[in-house]
Formats: sequence, structure tokens, C-alpha cells
Amino acid sequence: MKAYDEIFLEEGAGFYQEKEGFRFGHDAILLADFIVEFAKMQQKNLEIGTGNGILPVLLSQKGFISKEYCAVDILESNIVLAKKNAEKNGVSACFLCQDIRNFSEKNVYAQIFANPPYMKQDGKLQNMNLNKAIARHEICLTLEEFISSVKKILAPVGTLYMVYRSHRLQELFENFTKYQLHVSKIQFVYHQNGTVSNLVLLEVYKGKRGSCKILAPKYIK
Repeated sequence: MKAYDEIFLEEGAGFYQEKEGFRFGHDAILLADFIVEFAKMQQKNLEIGTGNGILPVLLSQKGFISKEYCAVDILESNIVLAKKNAEKNGVSACFLCQDIRNFSEKNVYAQIFANPPYMKQDGKLQNMNLNKAIARHEICLTLEEFISSVKKILAPVGTLYMVYRSHRLQELFENFTKYQLHVSKIQFVYHQNGTVSNLVLLEVYKGKRGSCKILAPKYIK
């Protein structure tokens, strides 16, 4: 049986995380704030890689309302925990255990939210915990597979909101260009006393073009 820790979010809301599994960090909180600031409410939304379900809980706390919210993860244990957290926090969402590369719905979601795996399969030592390894490493989903899936699943005119590691920005742009997706907003994230960005938030369009805005940087402790 898996062991869980309960932490308390804003307004005292409880949230469960596996003691030895994936635990959310700054990236989920940053993505939630970015979505609330720039995404449209009352849309049909899909989250790729929900993990323990932190993003829909944060969005609900911040008053972000979806017309429909579907959250997908490849691990059944994550879906079980995400459902538990959604129920505990009164969040209405659909949770599916599915490989996003084989997702059946095409050209239907107005917005996709994601914090995809960011570490390459390069032969280096990976975390022995499968839950953590899949969340961080491109074991089940490469960057190109992620972007290809986004292109297929987004509505003819749709938007991706994502957080990723800054050092892979060039690869991101190469794949966005390959799949005819267009970056409309970029926000670099720095540690408070840091001089090099470690995370980047992006708004990416399918089916429309526009200028690319570089937003003011965000700093975290």
C-alpha cells in the first residue's frame, strides 16, 4: 500500500502526495498563475500529465473555471491520487489513464495545459522511483511526441500553455516550427538571486499567428 503525506494549500485546503513518489514544485504553481493570467475561462481544456492532480486544484482555488476539464496521465496510480485530491477539494474534472500519443479525441480541445518531462533519455542515471522518473525523464513521452500530440489534439484554433526548462528552448522552437505552432508569449523564470533562467512559461497558438511577446521575468525564492 502506498504511503501519503497531506499538505495544506491556500485557504487550508488539504492535498495528498505520495511520500516516495512525484511531489509538485514551483513549476506547477507558476503554470497555474500563468494560465489564470492569460488563458480563457469557460473553455474545453485538457491537461497532459496531471500527476497527483495539483493543477486543477490550484486553478479551482484561483477561481479559474473550465467548461470542461479533462486530465490525462499514463500512470494509473497518479489517476487514483488525482481523483482523491479532486474529490477532497471539490474540483470537477474528468481523469483518464491513457498514453497521450494514442489519445482518441482529435482537433477538439480549445486549450491544453502541460508540464511535460524535461530530461532526455541520454544514458545518465535516472530516479529509481518509476513515478518520479516518468514525470521527469522522456521515458514514455519525448519532446517531439508531446508537441506532435498537442498539434493533433488542439482544436483548429487552439492554445497551449506550458512550463519547461529554459535550456531546451531551442529544441522547443524547432519542434513548434516543424508542427506549425506559433509562440505568442514567453516568460522566463529566475531564482531570486540567479542570473540564468531555469524555467520558461509559454503560450503557443495553433491555427493563428501573431507577434511574440517577451513578458517581464518572474522571480522565485
